[in-house]
Amino acid sequence: MKKEYEWLPELNGTIPNEAFGYAVSVYSIAYEAWRRGLTVSFKNIYHRSGKFEPRYSISSGDNKLVFTHTRPNVVSKEAIDICVNKQKTREFLAEKNVNVPQGLVLSSLNESEIKKSINHLDFPLVIKPLDGKGGRGVITGIDDFKELFDNINYLKNDLNINEIIVEEYIEGEDYRAFVIGDKVIGAFRRLPPHVIGDGKNSIKELLKRKNQIRVKIPGTYNMKVTINEEVKRELAKQDYNINSIPSEGEFVRLKTKNNVSSGGDPIDATQELPEDVKKDLVQAVKSVPGLLQGGVDVIYDKSTGRHAVLEINTRPSIRNHLYPIKGKAHPIPRAIIDYYFPETTGIDYSETTPRYYFDYVFVKEHILNNRLKSFTLPDHPYEPNLISRKIEFYSKQEIDKLQKFVRRRFHKMLFNGELNLVKKNRYEITIAGNSQDVAYFIDQLKSKKYISKVKESPYTKPIRVGFTFNDHYIGDSKMLKKVSQKDKEIRKLKKEITKMKDSKSWKLTAPLRKLKNKINK
Repeated sequence: MKKEYEWLPELNGTIPNEAFGYAVSVYSIAYEAWRRGLTVSFKNIYHRSGKFEPRYSISSGDNKLVFTHTRPNVVSKEAIDICVNKQKTREFLAEKNVNVPQGLVLSSLNESEIKKSINHLDFPLVIKPLDGKGGRGVITGIDDFKELFDNINYLKNDLNINEIIVEEYIEGEDYRAFVIGDKVIGAFRRLPPHVIGDGKNSIKELLKRKNQIRVKIPGTYNMKVTINEEVKRELAKQDYNINSIPSEGEFVRLKTKNNVSSGGDPIDATQELPEDVKKDLVQAVKSVPGLLQGGVDVIYDKSTGRHAVLEINTRPSIRNHLYPIKGKAHPIPRAIIDYYFPETTGIDYSETTPRYYFDYVFVKEHILNNRLKSFTLPDHPYEPNLISRKIEFYSKQEIDKLQKFVRRRFHKMLFNGELNLVKKNRYEITIAGNSQDVAYFIDQLKSKKYISKVKESPYTKPIRVGFTFNDHYIGDSKMLKKVSQKDKEIRKLKKEITKMKDSKSWKLTAPLRKLKNKINK
């Protein structure tokens, strides 16, 4: 993959794989706050949808904010109520002289009633759910009434959506901008799911290759484009099917909606939007009472200069601002923490300070799975004389004994890092800690008879807080898969054991088990 992007250096390697996808937004904001010395806690909240949803708080003294995804609790309930209803948002913004498309909520899904309702609108049109999320049910570029009615029935019968908006289709390109305070911090253009022909491969094969690229990007790694009825319908409109071979350089659209979660491509476009459009986006957010920040969807036509605000999201994902497929990333987490905790603005560490990151596996396993109600991250481990090193050595010592020796030193000297088995009898330690303590630890390694060929070198990559021991060969992909599967099975068994021990039958039979143990003795 040719590198066509410029991602943020402070996030390079500090977003763990477990936080890829939707969780990038949560992790990146929490990480920015944590590395500035703010207190970050995670809490498990039972959501009315039936799912457990982690919330996290960021605090400094008496200033405490609780975030739901990217939205802090200082955003008013009135603002949330306005923005969650697309029709209410449009009407509200129109009253504030913000450019919006014309449209209406269908009062009836009867064919003749629909015709009467839309007689003041010109084709092409757009339909979407009144309270939809993630682009679900959004269909654009509808050219005639038959197509409109067919798609309304699709939303009603297949997606079980009965409250539907019809609005005029605005010519132009689709953008998502993040606004906080008086600024547009970043904006990206959303290309619809598509493939580019090469004159040799089928659409199916081109899509397979594109998905292989998407899974390597933290923001889109779990957002493959799947071939479904929607894709087949869109291809049929272009006289194609999944086995067709488009000509070289040909743009083949796979879906009408542009959402990245549906397979669209995020392309940085912060500099594409002119200042008058950016001012309108800031005004749109300011127009909603109690809304301090938001993700604003806007259509902008470069040729005519016309634009229209489509909606505002009060808790927008920021992953595509941080990991565009093309273009420059923008520091949304930094802007959020600057805005709510201005006293920490400008706090950063020198280039020689280890780049720590926290363990999201623990948060994910214990908070998301309801094992803990809350968890506060340990303080960012900063002191003036910290260094990072990579230490390589050989040892035929038993793995368990070697691991215990290293772990004890890590805990005693407050080190962070990990011990990895690279190959048989060959090990690698990545370590961050006080420079004098690290030097003493290296001398200890060299003094052990069962350790040889100790080699030290600078280490500039991020260091995970805590101590991790990987007793599988880190370069063996097959072994990694086996260990990963084994870990999953162990976690599943532990969960079943915990569930069993919490059951009434286990508690009722406890006296019998104690009696049996005494008899066996």
